[in-house]
Amino acid sequence: ICSTDDFFFENGVYNFRANKLSEFHKKNQERAAQLMHEGENVIIDNTNLKNWEIKPYVTVAKKLNIEIVIIRCEGNYKNIHGVPQDKVDAMKRSMEVLDVNVALTAKAPWEK
Repeated sequence: ICSTDDFFFENGVYNFRANKLSEFHKKNQERAAQLMHEGENVIIDNTNLKNWEIKPYVTVAKKLNIEIVIIRCEGNYKNIHGVPQDKVDAMKRSMEVLDVNVALTAKAPWEK
């Protein structure tokens, strides 16, 4: 299971730092790619709201001819990271339907 959250733990304590988010997403993508290359089954445990966010994982899996299954958990789950409810609600509203083919051509906002 590859989760960007893993990189925010320091001495067993979760310590979110927004300035590290991009770096840690990249590390998670690299870790997942390495595991896929090693033939491991990989679960990506992230808050992927947009198709461009899953693109790095999907791209590697497609190149390696790995079956891709997207499972989205929806509902009112406990917020364990202290994210304000208005932010959680905004994230829910911005969710796209995730699709492998859409993800392969998706662009991050800064790539437009």
